[in-house]
Amino acid sequence: MRLFENYTQDIDKLLTGDTYNHFNGADNIRSVRNDILKGNASVKLFAEQNESLQLNGDKALLNFDRNGLQKLFGTNRSSFEQIVIGSHPDFAHIGHNEMEYHHCTSMFVDIKGSSRLRLKYPLERVRLIKDSLLTLCIHVANFFGGHIHRLQGDAVFVQFARRGHYKNDSVINALNAAAVLCQFVEKNLSAIFRKHGLEPIKIRIGIDYGPDQEVLWSHYGVPGCAELTTTSLHTDLAAKLQQKASSNAIVIGGNVVKELDIPNTYYDYVYKTSDGQKEIDRYIIRDISYPQYEFLWRKYLPTYDFVNRAGDGSLEIIEPDYRLYCEVFDSTQGPETYYQNSRSIDKGKQIRFILRFRNSTYCRRDYETIEWKVINQGAEAKAVNNLEPDYGSNFKNSTTCELNAAYLGHHYIKCKIIRPNSATVTAMFYVFIQ
Repeated sequence: MRLFENYTQDIDKLLTGDTYNHFNGADNIRSVRNDILKGNASVKLFAEQNESLQLNGDKALLNFDRNGLQKLFGTNRSSFEQIVIGSHPDFAHIGHNEMEYHHCTSMFVDIKGSSRLRLKYPLERVRLIKDSLLTLCIHVANFFGGHIHRLQGDAVFVQFARRGHYKNDSVINALNAAAVLCQFVEKNLSAIFRKHGLEPIKIRIGIDYGPDQEVLWSHYGVPGCAELTTTSLHTDLAAKLQQKASSNAIVIGGNVVKELDIPNTYYDYVYKTSDGQKEIDRYIIRDISYPQYEFLWRKYLPTYDFVNRAGDGSLEIIEPDYRLYCEVFDSTQGPETYYQNSRSIDKGKQIRFILRFRNSTYCRRDYETIEWKVINQGAEAKAVNNLEPDYGSNFKNSTTCELNAAYLGHHYIKCKIIRPNSATVTAMFYVFIQ
Protein backbone atom coordinates (compact mmCIF):
# COMPACT_ATOMS: atom_id res chain seq x y z
CA MET A 1 0.00 0.00 0.00
CA ARG A 2 1.17 3.52 -0.77
CA LEU A 3 -0.21 6.87 0.32
CA PHE A 4 -2.90 8.28 -1.98
CA GLU A 5 -2.78 5.26 -4.29
CA ASN A 6 -6.21 6.00 -5.74
CA TYR A 7 -5.26 9.64 -6.25
CA THR A 8 -2.18 8.49 -8.15
CA GLN A 9 -4.29 6.27 -10.39
CA ASP A 10 -6.59 9.18 -11.18
CA ILE A 11 -3.69 11.44 -12.17
CA ASP A 12 -2.43 8.58 -14.34
CA LYS A 13 -5.74 8.76 -16.21
CA LEU A 14 -5.31 12.50 -16.71
CA LEU A 15 -1.88 11.94 -18.27
CA THR A 16 -2.91 9.04 -20.50
CA GLY A 17 -2.76 10.17 -24.11
CA ASP A 18 -5.33 7.68 -25.36
CA THR A 19 -7.95 9.36 -23.23
CA TYR A 20 -7.56 12.47 -25.39
CA ASN A 21 -7.19 11.11 -28.92
CA HIS A 22 -10.09 13.34 -29.96
CA PHE A 23 -9.32 16.25 -27.65
CA ASN A 24 -11.62 19.13 -28.41
CA GLY A 25 -11.30 21.37 -25.38
CA ALA A 26 -12.84 21.90 -21.98
CA ASP A 27 -15.93 19.76 -22.62
CA ASN A 28 -13.79 16.64 -22.99
CA ILE A 29 -11.85 17.60 -19.85
CA ARG A 30 -15.10 17.67 -17.90
CA SER A 31 -16.09 14.33 -19.41
CA VAL A 32 -12.87 12.63 -18.33
CA ARG A 33 -13.09 14.22 -14.91
CA ASN A 34 -16.60 12.87 -14.51
CA ASP A 35 -15.42 9.40 -15.60
CA ILE A 36 -12.82 9.49 -12.84
CA LEU A 37 -15.41 10.52 -10.28
CA LYS A 38 -18.00 8.01 -11.48
CA GLY A 39 -18.59 5.39 -8.84
CA ASN A 40 -16.14 7.06 -6.48
CA ALA A 41 -18.23 6.71 -3.34
CA SER A 42 -15.56 7.90 -0.92
CA VAL A 43 -15.16 11.20 -2.76
CA LYS A 44 -18.90 11.74 -3.04
CA LEU A 45 -19.48 10.94 0.62
CA PHE A 46 -16.71 13.30 1.71
CA ALA A 47 -18.11 16.02 -0.52
CA GLU A 48 -21.57 15.57 0.93
CA GLN A 49 -20.14 15.98 4.42
CA ASN A 50 -18.25 19.17 3.54
CA GLU A 51 -20.23 22.08 2.16
CA SER A 52 -17.08 23.70 0.83
CA LEU A 53 -16.54 20.86 -1.65
CA GLN A 54 -18.50 20.59 -4.86
CA LEU A 55 -18.51 17.87 -7.51
CA ASN A 56 -20.31 19.94 -10.12
CA GLY A 57 -19.05 22.90 -12.11
CA ASP A 58 -15.50 23.16 -13.40
CA LYS A 59 -13.56 22.01 -10.36
CA ALA A 60 -11.26 18.97 -10.40
CA LEU A 61 -11.70 16.74 -7.38
CA LEU A 62 -9.88 13.43 -7.40
CA ASN A 63 -9.96 10.54 -4.99
CA PHE A 64 -8.39 11.95 -1.83
CA ASP A 65 -8.56 9.24 0.84
CA ARG A 66 -9.06 11.20 4.05
CA ASN A 67 -10.23 8.11 5.92
CA GLY A 68 -7.01 6.32 5.00
CA LEU A 69 -4.94 9.17 6.44
CA GLN A 70 -7.06 9.22 9.58
CA LYS A 71 -6.54 5.50 10.13
CA LEU A 72 -2.77 5.95 10.00
CA PHE A 73 -2.27 9.34 11.64
CA GLY A 74 -5.38 9.60 13.82
CA THR A 75 -7.94 12.38 14.00
CA ASN A 76 -6.04 15.65 14.13
CA ARG A 77 -7.50 17.93 16.81
CA SER A 78 -6.29 20.99 14.89
CA SER A 79 -8.04 20.10 11.64
CA PHE A 80 -10.79 22.41 10.34
CA GLU A 81 -14.22 21.02 9.54
CA GLN A 82 -14.41 22.99 6.31
CA ILE A 83 -11.78 23.98 3.77
CA VAL A 84 -11.74 27.71 3.17
CA ILE A 85 -9.22 30.20 1.84
CA GLY A 86 -8.29 33.70 2.90
CA SER A 87 -8.92 34.96 6.43
CA HIS A 88 -8.07 32.45 9.12
CA PRO A 89 -11.35 31.34 10.80
CA ASP A 90 -9.88 31.54 14.32
CA PHE A 91 -9.02 35.23 13.83
CA ALA A 92 -12.08 36.37 11.89
CA HIS A 93 -13.19 38.39 14.96
CA ILE A 94 -10.33 40.87 14.51
CA GLY A 95 -11.72 44.20 13.31
CA HIS A 96 -10.26 46.19 10.45
CA ASN A 97 -8.29 48.50 12.74
CA GLU A 98 -7.56 45.88 15.41
CA MET A 99 -4.48 43.72 15.99
CA GLU A 100 -3.69 40.57 17.94
CA TYR A 101 -0.45 38.78 18.79
CA HIS A 102 -0.56 35.00 18.37
CA HIS A 103 1.96 32.38 17.30
CA CYS A 104 1.88 30.89 13.81
CA THR A 105 3.83 28.32 11.82
CA SER A 106 3.96 29.38 8.17
CA MET A 107 4.47 26.91 5.33
CA PHE A 108 5.13 27.82 1.70
CA VAL A 109 4.80 25.05 -0.89
CA ASP A 110 6.00 25.70 -4.43
CA ILE A 111 5.28 23.30 -7.32
CA LYS A 112 8.11 23.19 -9.87
CA GLY A 113 7.98 21.93 -13.42
CA SER A 114 4.32 22.31 -14.27
CA SER A 115 5.10 24.83 -17.03
CA ARG A 116 6.72 22.05 -19.10
CA LEU A 117 3.38 20.29 -19.36
CA ARG A 118 2.31 22.90 -21.93
CA LEU A 119 4.85 21.44 -24.36
CA LYS A 120 2.84 18.22 -24.54
CA TYR A 121 -0.71 18.97 -23.45
CA PRO A 122 -3.41 21.53 -24.26
CA LEU A 123 -4.01 24.27 -21.72
CA GLU A 124 -7.20 22.71 -20.41
CA ARG A 125 -5.40 19.52 -19.41
CA VAL A 126 -2.42 21.42 -17.99
CA ARG A 127 -4.85 23.38 -15.87
CA LEU A 128 -6.53 20.19 -14.64
CA ILE A 129 -3.22 18.51 -13.70
CA LYS A 130 -1.96 21.60 -11.87
CA ASP A 131 -5.27 22.02 -10.10
CA SER A 132 -5.19 18.38 -9.01
CA LEU A 133 -1.76 18.88 -7.40
CA LEU A 134 -2.84 22.07 -5.67
CA THR A 135 -5.96 20.26 -4.50
CA LEU A 136 -3.83 17.53 -2.93
CA CYS A 137 -1.74 20.15 -1.10
CA ILE A 138 -4.93 21.74 0.19
CA HIS A 139 -6.38 18.45 1.44
CA VAL A 140 -3.18 17.29 3.14
CA ALA A 141 -2.62 20.66 4.82
CA ASN A 142 -6.24 20.75 5.99
CA PHE A 143 -6.00 17.23 7.43
CA PHE A 144 -2.99 18.23 9.54
CA GLY A 145 -4.60 21.44 10.80
CA GLY A 146 -3.33 23.90 8.24
CA HIS A 147 -5.40 26.84 6.96
CA ILE A 148 -5.00 27.75 3.28
CA HIS A 149 -4.26 31.44 3.34
CA ARG A 150 -3.41 32.00 -0.30
CA LEU A 151 -2.85 30.32 -3.67
CA GLN A 152 -0.07 32.03 -5.61
CA GLY A 153 0.17 30.58 -9.11
CA ASP A 154 1.86 27.22 -8.57
CA ALA A 155 2.30 27.79 -4.85
CA VAL A 156 0.28 27.38 -1.67
CA PHE A 157 0.75 29.45 1.49
CA VAL A 158 -0.50 27.70 4.63
CA GLN A 159 -0.92 28.93 8.22
CA PHE A 160 -0.72 26.43 11.07
CA ALA A 161 -2.27 28.16 14.10
CA ARG A 162 -5.28 27.39 16.30
CA ARG A 163 -6.49 29.55 19.16
CA GLY A 164 -6.39 27.65 22.45
CA HIS A 165 -4.13 24.91 21.07
CA TYR A 166 -0.53 24.21 22.00
CA LYS A 167 1.98 26.18 19.98
CA ASN A 168 4.21 23.12 19.56
CA ASP A 169 1.38 21.34 17.77
CA SER A 170 1.41 23.94 14.99
CA VAL A 171 5.04 23.08 14.26
CA ILE A 172 4.46 19.31 14.45
CA ASN A 173 1.48 19.55 12.11
CA ALA A 174 3.43 21.57 9.54
CA LEU A 175 6.31 19.09 9.53
CA ASN A 176 3.99 16.10 9.21
CA ALA A 177 2.05 17.68 6.34
CA ALA A 178 5.24 18.66 4.51
CA ALA A 179 6.82 15.21 4.93
CA VAL A 180 3.72 13.45 3.59
CA LEU A 181 3.57 15.77 0.57
CA CYS A 182 7.26 15.31 -0.26
CA GLN A 183 6.99 11.54 0.01
CA PHE A 184 4.03 11.43 -2.38
CA VAL A 185 5.50 13.79 -4.97
CA GLU A 186 9.02 12.30 -4.95
CA LYS A 187 8.10 8.64 -5.21
CA ASN A 188 4.50 7.95 -6.10
CA LEU A 189 3.77 10.87 -8.42
CA SER A 190 7.16 10.93 -10.16
CA ALA A 191 6.74 7.30 -11.24
CA ILE A 192 3.49 8.21 -13.02
CA PHE A 193 5.10 11.13 -14.84
CA ARG A 194 8.06 9.03 -15.99
CA LYS A 195 5.65 6.38 -17.22
CA HIS A 196 4.26 8.98 -19.63
CA GLY A 197 7.68 10.25 -20.71
CA LEU A 198 7.43 13.42 -18.67
CA GLU A 199 9.95 15.07 -16.38
CA PRO A 200 8.43 14.63 -12.88
CA ILE A 201 6.91 17.62 -11.16
CA LYS A 202 8.68 18.50 -7.93
CA ILE A 203 7.93 20.59 -4.86
CA ARG A 204 9.98 22.76 -2.53
CA ILE A 205 8.78 23.65 0.95
CA GLY A 206 9.80 26.31 3.47
CA ILE A 207 8.59 26.33 7.09
CA ASP A 208 9.18 28.75 9.93
CA TYR A 209 7.66 29.29 13.36
CA GLY A 210 6.94 32.65 14.96
CA PRO A 211 6.16 32.76 18.72
CA ASP A 212 3.31 34.81 20.21
CA GLN A 213 5.30 38.01 20.68
CA GLU A 214 6.67 37.95 17.11
CA VAL A 215 3.51 37.41 15.05
CA LEU A 216 0.91 40.18 14.65
CA TRP A 217 -2.47 39.37 13.08
CA SER A 218 -4.22 42.31 11.41
CA HIS A 219 -5.86 43.57 8.22
CA TYR A 220 -4.03 45.14 5.29
CA GLY A 221 -5.87 47.31 2.79
CA VAL A 222 -9.18 49.15 3.04
CA PRO A 223 -12.63 47.83 4.01
CA GLY A 224 -13.97 45.81 1.11
CA CYS A 225 -10.48 45.33 -0.29
CA ALA A 226 -8.44 43.96 2.60
CA GLU A 227 -6.64 40.85 3.76
CA LEU A 228 -6.37 39.45 7.27
CA THR A 229 -2.80 38.20 7.52
CA THR A 230 0.27 38.09 9.75
CA THR A 231 3.08 40.59 10.09
CA SER A 232 6.17 38.68 11.12
CA LEU A 233 9.72 38.04 10.04
CA HIS A 234 8.92 34.34 10.26
CA THR A 235 5.97 34.65 7.88
CA ASP A 236 8.26 36.25 5.31
CA LEU A 237 10.97 33.67 5.90
CA ALA A 238 8.77 30.71 4.96
CA ALA A 239 8.91 31.77 1.30
CA LYS A 240 12.62 32.60 1.48
CA LEU A 241 13.38 29.22 3.07
CA GLN A 242 11.46 27.53 0.25
CA GLN A 243 13.77 29.21 -2.23
CA LYS A 244 16.75 27.59 -0.49
CA ALA A 245 15.23 24.11 -0.77
CA SER A 246 16.30 21.64 -3.43
CA SER A 247 13.77 19.51 -5.28
CA ASN A 248 11.37 17.63 -3.00
CA ALA A 249 13.07 19.07 0.06
CA ILE A 250 11.97 20.98 3.15
CA VAL A 251 13.98 23.85 4.62
CA ILE A 252 13.09 25.03 8.12
CA GLY A 253 14.02 28.02 10.24
CA GLY A 254 15.94 27.82 13.48
CA ASN A 255 12.81 28.38 15.57
CA VAL A 256 11.34 25.09 14.30
CA VAL A 257 14.29 23.11 15.62
CA LYS A 258 14.39 25.08 18.86
CA GLU A 259 10.66 24.87 19.64
CA LEU A 260 10.54 21.08 19.45
CA ASP A 261 14.22 20.39 20.23
CA ILE A 262 14.30 18.19 17.14
CA PRO A 263 17.06 15.55 17.24
CA ASN A 264 19.86 16.34 14.79
CA THR A 265 19.17 12.97 13.17
CA TYR A 266 16.31 14.71 11.34
CA TYR A 267 17.97 17.87 10.11
CA ASP A 268 21.15 19.03 8.46
CA TYR A 269 22.67 22.27 7.28
CA VAL A 270 21.69 23.85 4.00
CA TYR A 271 24.59 23.78 1.54
CA LYS A 272 25.60 26.04 -1.32
CA THR A 273 28.31 26.01 -3.98
CA SER A 274 30.90 28.79 -3.94
CA ASP A 275 33.82 28.86 -6.38
CA GLY A 276 33.09 25.26 -7.24
CA GLN A 277 33.22 24.17 -3.60
CA LYS A 278 30.34 22.92 -1.47
CA GLU A 279 29.98 24.84 1.77
CA ILE A 280 27.48 25.30 4.58
CA ASP A 281 24.91 28.06 4.11
CA ARG A 282 24.22 28.55 7.83
CA TYR A 283 21.93 31.56 7.95
CA ILE A 284 18.85 32.63 6.06
CA ILE A 285 19.40 36.10 7.56
CA ARG A 286 23.04 36.76 8.33
CA ASP A 287 22.56 40.08 10.14
CA ILE A 288 20.77 38.37 13.01
CA SER A 289 22.41 34.96 12.56
CA TYR A 290 19.05 33.24 12.11
CA PRO A 291 19.86 29.65 11.11
CA GLN A 292 18.30 27.47 8.43
CA TYR A 293 18.29 23.70 8.11
CA GLU A 294 17.07 21.01 5.77
CA PHE A 295 14.46 18.81 7.44
CA LEU A 296 15.38 15.22 6.60
CA TRP A 297 11.89 13.90 6.03
CA ARG A 298 13.16 10.63 4.55
CA LYS A 299 14.64 9.80 7.97
CA TYR A 300 11.73 11.23 9.94
CA LEU A 301 8.87 9.37 8.24
CA PRO A 302 10.17 5.90 9.24
CA THR A 303 9.63 6.86 12.89
CA TYR A 304 6.05 5.83 12.10
CA ASP A 305 5.92 2.06 12.57
CA PHE A 306 3.72 1.61 9.49
CA VAL A 307 6.26 3.19 7.13
CA ASN A 308 8.53 0.69 5.41
CA ARG A 309 11.23 1.49 2.87
CA ALA A 310 10.78 -0.57 -0.29
CA GLY A 311 13.53 -1.77 -2.60
CA ASP A 312 13.07 1.16 -4.97
CA GLY A 313 13.49 3.64 -2.14
CA SER A 314 9.81 4.49 -1.83
CA LEU A 315 8.06 4.38 1.52
CA GLU A 316 5.34 1.77 1.63
CA ILE A 317 2.51 1.64 4.14
CA ILE A 318 2.62 -1.71 5.92
CA GLU A 319 0.92 -1.99 9.29
CA PRO A 320 2.95 -4.47 11.38
CA ASP A 321 1.38 -7.30 13.36
CA TYR A 322 3.19 -6.28 16.55
CA ARG A 323 2.56 -2.66 17.53
CA LEU A 324 2.53 -0.39 20.54
CA TYR A 325 -0.70 1.41 21.43
CA CYS A 326 -0.40 4.63 23.41
CA GLU A 327 -2.73 6.36 25.88
CA VAL A 328 -2.23 9.69 27.65
CA PHE A 329 -3.82 10.49 31.03
CA ASP A 330 -4.24 13.55 33.19
CA SER A 331 -5.83 14.15 36.60
CA THR A 332 -9.25 15.16 35.27
CA GLN A 333 -9.78 12.94 32.24
CA GLY A 334 -9.63 9.30 31.33
CA PRO A 335 -7.19 7.87 28.81
CA GLU A 336 -6.93 9.49 25.39
CA THR A 337 -5.44 7.69 22.41
CA TYR A 338 -2.16 9.18 21.20
CA TYR A 339 -1.09 8.49 17.62
CA GLN A 340 2.58 8.44 16.73
CA ASN A 341 4.18 11.89 16.36
CA SER A 342 0.71 13.44 16.30
CA ARG A 343 0.99 16.23 18.87
CA SER A 344 2.89 17.41 21.95
CA ILE A 345 2.24 15.89 25.39
CA ASP A 346 2.38 18.05 28.51
CA LYS A 347 5.16 17.38 30.96
CA GLY A 348 3.87 15.50 33.99
CA LYS A 349 1.16 13.61 32.14
CA GLN A 350 1.07 9.85 32.46
CA ILE A 351 1.70 7.82 29.32
CA ARG A 352 0.77 4.17 28.98
CA PHE A 353 2.12 1.91 26.25
CA ILE A 354 0.38 -1.38 25.49
CA LEU A 355 1.88 -4.17 23.39
CA ARG A 356 -0.60 -5.45 20.82
CA PHE A 357 -0.75 -8.19 18.23
CA ARG A 358 -3.10 -7.51 15.31
CA ASN A 359 -4.99 -4.89 17.34
CA SER A 360 -5.51 -7.09 20.41
CA THR A 361 -3.54 -6.89 23.66
CA TYR A 362 -0.65 -9.32 23.41
CA CYS A 363 -0.51 -12.40 25.67
CA ARG A 364 3.01 -13.41 26.62
CA ARG A 365 4.03 -17.04 26.28
CA ASP A 366 5.89 -18.67 29.16
CA TYR A 367 9.04 -19.08 27.09
CA GLU A 368 9.16 -15.41 26.05
CA THR A 369 10.90 -12.49 27.71
CA ILE A 370 9.51 -8.99 27.23
CA GLU A 371 11.85 -6.03 27.73
CA TRP A 372 11.13 -2.28 27.57
CA LYS A 373 13.64 0.48 26.90
CA VAL A 374 13.09 4.26 26.85
CA ILE A 375 15.26 6.58 24.75
CA ASN A 376 15.02 10.26 25.67
CA GLN A 377 16.37 12.86 23.26
CA GLY A 378 17.03 16.55 23.69
CA ALA A 379 18.89 19.07 25.83
CA GLU A 380 16.70 18.77 28.94
CA ALA A 381 17.15 15.01 29.28
CA LYS A 382 20.84 15.32 28.48
CA ALA A 383 21.32 18.01 31.15
CA VAL A 384 20.21 15.59 33.90
CA ASN A 385 21.97 12.60 32.33
CA ASN A 386 18.72 10.76 31.69
CA LEU A 387 18.87 9.91 27.98
CA GLU A 388 18.45 6.18 28.63
CA PRO A 389 16.71 5.78 31.99
CA ASP A 390 17.08 2.39 33.64
CA TYR A 391 13.76 1.07 34.87
CA GLY A 392 15.31 -2.22 35.87
CA SER A 393 12.76 -4.98 36.22
CA ASN A 394 9.77 -2.63 36.67
CA PHE A 395 8.13 -3.67 33.41
CA LYS A 396 9.96 -6.86 32.53
CA ASN A 397 7.61 -9.47 31.04
CA SER A 398 4.72 -7.00 31.21
CA THR A 399 2.66 -6.14 28.13
CA THR A 400 2.22 -2.58 29.41
CA CYS A 401 4.61 0.18 30.43
CA GLU A 402 3.57 3.38 32.25
CA LEU A 403 5.75 6.49 32.36
CA ASN A 404 5.48 10.23 33.01
CA ALA A 405 6.31 12.84 30.40
CA ALA A 406 9.32 14.76 31.68
CA TYR A 407 11.51 16.43 29.04
CA LEU A 408 11.05 18.59 25.97
CA GLY A 409 11.89 16.67 22.84
CA HIS A 410 11.15 13.78 20.51
CA HIS A 411 11.48 10.53 22.44
CA TYR A 412 10.73 6.88 21.81
CA ILE A 413 10.15 3.60 23.58
CA LYS A 414 11.21 0.19 22.39
CA CYS A 415 9.58 -3.12 23.33
CA LYS A 416 11.28 -6.44 22.58
CA ILE A 417 9.84 -9.94 22.63
CA ILE A 418 12.81 -12.29 23.05
CA ARG A 419 12.27 -15.93 22.11
CA PRO A 420 14.74 -18.81 22.39
CA ASN A 421 16.00 -20.00 19.00
CA SER A 422 13.87 -17.42 17.20
CA ALA A 423 14.17 -13.90 15.90
CA THR A 424 13.50 -11.10 18.39
CA VAL A 425 10.37 -9.05 17.69
CA THR A 426 10.75 -5.28 18.19
CA ALA A 427 8.02 -2.64 18.36
CA MET A 428 8.76 1.08 18.69
CA PHE A 429 6.70 4.23 19.33
CA TYR A 430 7.69 7.92 19.08
CA VAL A 431 6.17 10.85 20.99
CA PHE A 432 6.69 14.61 21.23
CA ILE A 433 6.88 16.13 24.73
CA GLN A 434 6.54 19.87 25.37
